[in-house]
Amino acid sequence: MDSYSWMEDFSYGYYIKILSLLENKFQFCSFYESIRYIGKYADPPIVLLRHDVDLDVDKALIMAKIEANMGISSCFMFLTNCPFYSINDSSVISAIQNIREMGHEIGLHYDSHQYKDTGSNIDLIEAECYNLESSIGSIISSISFHRPLPKYINGPTFINGRVNAYASGLMESYLSDSKGRWRDGEPISIIENYEKHGILQLLVHPIWWGDTHLSAPKKLQDFFNNKTKNISKRDARVFDNKLTEPVPVVRSDKLTIRGEW
Repeated sequence: MDSYSWMEDFSYGYYIKILSLLENKFQFCSFYESIRYIGKYADPPIVLLRHDVDLDVDKALIMAKIEANMGISSCFMFLTNCPFYSINDSSVISAIQNIREMGHEIGLHYDSHQYKDTGSNIDLIEAECYNLESSIGSIISSISFHRPLPKYINGPTFINGRVNAYASGLMESYLSDSKGRWRDGEPISIIENYEKHGILQLLVHPIWWGDTHLSAPKKLQDFFNNKTKNISKRDARVFDNKLTEPVPVVRSDKLTIRGEW
């Protein structure tokens, strides 16, 4: 693979290569279990594999199956107020429960921006945790933030007893495919050269991955096409507006970049 082709490979084949390397070098750990390793010497080092499910539960389920088939467990974080899926929908509940039954952790992906000035209110975070717990029938012990508030980045380890994915002790080494790109460089090279004995957190968004590579705008275009193929043009425009508002990489006919995903 040449020095730039990794930037254009968001295929499941490349993802499996990343997982295989992690499996050989790291110990996979849940967020709650990882707390005991903060500030400690870990041999092998710890990897926290996290998935923020912003758009597509079906993509999350595919990724969960890939990992489970390799004997790997990770954490899938779900929104409770999402315009693209509902945690009260029976098919979504079934998918999340399926992911949990594969051995993966389920957490809350909290979007504070929907509440404007009150978004950091602990009671609101707790209410969303309760809603997710009620829907899927299991305890939520970890939280990640969609467009995180500064107070929680490198912040407290716990938020009302639940692990903050952005806690300072869990952010010492951090890799992310936000916006459908690896902002810190080639992930395989970074993982191969990782020499610390602490915690590496890897954030992978299921929406950007597929059987073959597509650019981020084209991925969103495919998502839009799939979700609107059987609805009216009016409803498609409504869906388009919903997609444009929160998503930092807009579908291929609106090549706008915004936000930090």
